[in-house]
Amino acid sequence: MVEPGSRIRTDGWTGYTGLADAGCEHEVVDGGSCLVGADLLSMAHLIASLTERWLLGTHQGAVEASHLGYYLDEFTFRFNRRASKSRGWLF
Repeated sequence: MVEPGSRIRTDGWTGYTGLADAGCEHEVVDGGSCLVGADLLSMAHLIASLTERWLLGTHQGAVEASHLGYYLDEFTFRFNRRASKSRGWLF
């Protein structure tokens, strides 16, 4: 869900061609042009692929829409603490 009039920055995938028809400004960026201290587009791809693998692997694809927010909260918790060496941050 995106509010009409929003500016959307994506890679060059052709599935985004309908954004202009939906009233959004579509800007295609390459991997190196959206740098703000780190490659944000690569980070978005990393998080999306890790989330998909986690949902399909851990939950065997049995994810109900009514519980999706809770699953994503758990993924966020695990992702943010993946490199923590402190037990307090792990549990």
